[in-house]
Amino acid sequence: MSRNAHFLLGLKGAGVDFVCADMPSANRLTVGVMAMVAEEEGRMISARSKAAMAAAKRRGVLLGGYNKNPKLTAKARKAGQEANTRKAAEPAADLAPVISELPADLSAAA
Repeated sequence: MSRNAHFLLGLKGAGVDFVCADMPSANRLTVGVMAMVAEEEGRMISARSKAAMAAAKRRGVLLGGYNKNPKLTAKARKAGQEANTRKAAEPAADLAPVISELPADLSAAA
C-alpha cells in the first residue's frame, strides 16, 4: 500500500476502511502496525543501499548509467535497442488477433 505511515494513518484517521485482498482479517490496528513496519523497512533498505553503493565506490566500481561506461559504443547501444524492439514485438504479435476482435468503439460494448 505505502511505506509512508503518516499517509496511511491519516487515511485511517479520516475513517477510511481498508480491505486487504491478501489478508481479509486485517483491521485498523493491523494496518497501522504494518504501516509503521513498512516505513521502518523502507528506511533500512535505503541505509543498506547507500552503504552498499559507498562500499562499491570505495572499491572503484564505476557507478551510473551507460554513458559512464567507456566500453559501451554507439553500435552496442543500437544493437541493444534493436534487441529490445524485437522482444517487445513478440507479445504484441501474440495479442494482435485478440485486439482485432475487440469492437472499434469500446463504449458501445458496455
